[in-house]
Amino acid sequence: MEERGCAFAGAEERRRPVWARRGCATARCPKSVITGENLALLESFFAWKLTGGDLNRRAAKTVDAFFVLEKEWRKETRNGVE
Repeated sequence: MEERGCAFAGAEERRRPVWARRGCATARCPKSVITGENLALLESFFAWKLTGGDLNRRAAKTVDAFFVLEKEWRKETRNGVE
């Protein structure tokens, strides 16, 4: 866990990347910095995609996050990853 820069293990962030994908890299394991709020937002996003819920009833912060997630989701699916 420490060699991946896992925050759960108390490891400090390293200079060398431990995870990289399409121009994005991090020196800390991304799984260890995802919060419950992040997961809830992702679940909400995918539920919205499946049901086509009304964005007018959501907080502006959530709608903004959905737009960012949708943009990134489209980039990933365009590159053959689902």
